Amino acid sequence: HASNVVRVRSGEDVVLFDGRGVEVFGKVLGTERRGVAVAVDRRVEHPAVPQRLTLVCGALHRDKSIDDLIRRCAEVGTASFRFFRATHSERPPRDLEKLRRVAIETCKQCGKVWLPTITFHTGLADALDGVTGRLLIAKFGDDAVPLRDALRDQSDVSIVVGPEGDFSAEEIELALARGALPLSLGDTRFRAEAAAALLSAVAQYEWGRLGPV
Repeated sequence: HASNVVRVRSGEDVVLFDGRGVEVFGKVLGTERRGVAVAVDRRVEHPAVPQRLTLVCGALHRDKSIDDLIRRCAEVGTASFRFFRATHSERPPRDLEKLRRVAIETCKQCGKVWLPTITFHTGLADALDGVTGRLLIAKFGDDAVPLRDALRDQSDVSIVVGPEGDFSAEEIELALARGALPLSLGDTRFRAEAAAALLSAVAQYEWGRLGPV
């Protein structure tokens, strides 16, 4: 990619990252058909953020919608994506490697040095196994809590977002039984990828990562 697409040349300054918080700054020594040699000038390690946001998402019908969800949410710092086959998902999650490439491209463009993890799950119960911190579920209803209140204890947060067609009653019951708090984005019915991006951005803002609060 560096040789044939970006077309880096000898002497150019480059920045490399490993997806785990490490950046390497250096100069290109030379390029070959399947590799680029870089002379390292310095190495910087960035600590992980104190609160991590996980999105637990029902599989969407269109590949482009899932790509857009990954891009928009990775841009603002979502740490983990857990896609599951929901009752109203037409197809199971697919092509994990393609989604990882989308995440890598997004992190490169935005200067994010921590690459989000992406996993596929057979259903919501499987996707919720192993999630950490406070659990929230985005749904309509009068019982919803404000996102700001849900984020006040500064712990990790996992937010469950439904697919097109929303959750089934059984999925909502399962999430609530696992301790999820209902969360609302108001009266507007957003597309799943838009809801995920909005929730991700608001959470990062409340944590003080999108400028002064």
